[in-house]
Amino acid sequence: MINKYLAIVSHKSVRIACTGLLAAVCAASAFAHKEVMHERHEGFEDMGGAMKAINGQLKSDAPNIAKIDKNAEVIAALAVKVAGWFPKGSGPEAGKTDALPSIWEKPEEFSKSTEDFVAASKALTAATKGSDVAAIKKQFMALKETCGSCHDSFRAD
Repeated sequence: MINKYLAIVSHKSVRIACTGLLAAVCAASAFAHKEVMHERHEGFEDMGGAMKAINGQLKSDAPNIAKIDKNAEVIAALAVKVAGWFPKGSGPEAGKTDALPSIWEKPEEFSKSTEDFVAASKALTAATKGSDVAAIKKQFMALKETCGSCHDSFRAD
């Protein structure tokens, strides 16, 4: 039955159909990349805001540990998502981004950076469960170092 249908369909019609299908797949892929790029942008904005809030609290004379903990939880919740925010095809070729091609060129290094970031965010949230401001500051500085390290290698200025 299928052979009869294919015999009737001209080659030009098949090419047009395949081209249309390919265009639809490419459009869907581009849309998916735009969505993930938007999600990662918003996620990094949220983490940046949380980092600033924690930094502000730690610089105050009387840091509010509850506020620090709340913002540390935001960072930790988003940190586990970072690795998934960079699928192949969502780099500079997909649109405006500060993500460098080295993310996809050096996937093992990028994976290690994201794992270090997750670990540092968990260590900070663990520290915020206590009342030792010095321990919180120490873990916050360690978290900032992991952020800076990743930015140096994988983010455009």
